[in-house]
Amino acid sequence: MLDLVKTIKNFDLRPSVRRDLSFLLISCVAHSYVDSLEKNFGLSYKALMAMGKKDFFWFFVNQDFFSRKLEKILKSKKRLDELRKKAFVIFNGFKKSFRQAARSDPYDFFYFLSNQYPVYFSALGFYNSLWRVIGDRKLSGRLLKELSDERTKVAKFYVLVEEEIKKQAELFGRSGKFNGELLRHLSLLELREFIKKSRFTSGQKKKIQKRFKGYVYLYYNHQETISTDKKIIKEIEEKYLGTKAEIKRIKGYGAYLGKAIGYVNLGDKPFGKKDILVTSMTKPENNLILRKYKAIVTDEGGVLSHASIISRELKIPCVIGTKIATRVFKNGDLVEVDANKGIVRKI
Repeated sequence: MLDLVKTIKNFDLRPSVRRDLSFLLISCVAHSYVDSLEKNFGLSYKALMAMGKKDFFWFFVNQDFFSRKLEKILKSKKRLDELRKKAFVIFNGFKKSFRQAARSDPYDFFYFLSNQYPVYFSALGFYNSLWRVIGDRKLSGRLLKELSDERTKVAKFYVLVEEEIKKQAELFGRSGKFNGELLRHLSLLELREFIKKSRFTSGQKKKIQKRFKGYVYLYYNHQETISTDKKIIKEIEEKYLGTKAEIKRIKGYGAYLGKAIGYVNLGDKPFGKKDILVTSMTKPENNLILRKYKAIVTDEGGVLSHASIISRELKIPCVIGTKIATRVFKNGDLVEVDANKGIVRKI
């Protein structure tokens, strides 16, 4: 087994985004961002890590591996348009095939998923890579809107896929007399092996159930390394996800300029008129609620992210790409959001 802590250091992997999703998804994304993204778009994260537990994880990435290549793409309108077109060919092909697979039996559905889900994520990965590199550079309003709209269309679809995976996993489990949740916590390579036999051994069940409580996952050089060792998890968590009490000021960049003072709301409690939403990311399904906050602060994001788009529509101050806002601030903290400077500070 690879030394996970050493590998994180060697590749300079850093916490990137947080997701309330399954272990299977992180594995598919890892295969995509390391392999499929390179095959289809000439970009690669080289290595991708995640740590989490049941239906929750943090991504660890190093986007510098492809930043120079993306800089060249952004300077060539012809090349950018070619890749945008390719991304939508991939996306539309997946969408059509997915709808057919969803009407088939669970075995055929998961067979399709094991082969095509990483391909879909390469299209989404292309747009995600773009907004990570674009940052706060100035682009024409028309191009920015086009890229934002395209990414939103591609990104929204995996929510539907995940809902179908839950449904199909339950059906598969019912017919095979096992807990369907186990399927959603297999890695991509494990899913491909499972499809050959369509059953779990007791040892496999215990191994997967341990992931419900905590795991570290790494994909590098076409190999998956998975650990549920509590010592390793604790070491990585303390070193890379721990918070320091003295941090009172963080920096991102302004998606929509302006200033606001209010109370932190991490999105898990009723909001007040003076609340400022501090979240990992915003989602289209929360649009009606978002208009009631004074400002938005996110861990992740770029000019193509949903938070950036919605803040411009609602004309409320927004600071994106802070990476650590949800770990630094607590519900009820009084903060000032200065989107003009991309700064959020505790008062």
